[in-house]
Amino acid sequence: MKKTNSFLTKYYDYVIIAFIYGLLHVFMHTDYWDDIATSQILTKYNFNLLQALSDTWNIWSSRIFIHVAEAIFGYLPNYVWKTVDVIIILTAYHFFNKIVTIFSPNTSAKKIWPLLFFLSFPYSLFATAGWITTTINYSWPFAMLFYGIYLFVASSRNVPIKWHSYILYFFALLF
Repeated sequence: MKKTNSFLTKYYDYVIIAFIYGLLHVFMHTDYWDDIATSQILTKYNFNLLQALSDTWNIWSSRIFIHVAEAIFGYLPNYVWKTVDVIIILTAYHFFNKIVTIFSPNTSAKKIWPLLFFLSFPYSLFATAGWITTTINYSWPFAMLFYGIYLFVASSRNVPIKWHSYILYFFALLF
């Protein structure tokens, strides 16, 4: 019991974010607008992802990796995207929190501001063109942006960075 309490005390902000966004994802429907179109990409190309990539490159090269993610997550069962999306939200929150930690003194209140920042955003805006498509297009690159900013700020402040972070940074830049 003591271990659980110490975990909740230390990571209460992550638990709150995961609970709220997890609960929101339970009630999301992904059967309208752009989600319908992206869920049919793989079947349209007879599961030939290279042909789909080629066609995407010819019309919209800047979003090629995002388009692939949309096609894959649009085809998979909804619970896969919902799980990954909550993880991406937690990733964005984690690196935003780490950036705040670098710049702020070690106080207990520093966790409240990033938490309020994330919870104040009207997440329902992502439903405007379809949940899957819109979150992959906007919140996932946003999470990668926070990762990149964190690495930049950490390296400029001489915070130790593990070698594999640079490899992940390369993939974050691609996305």
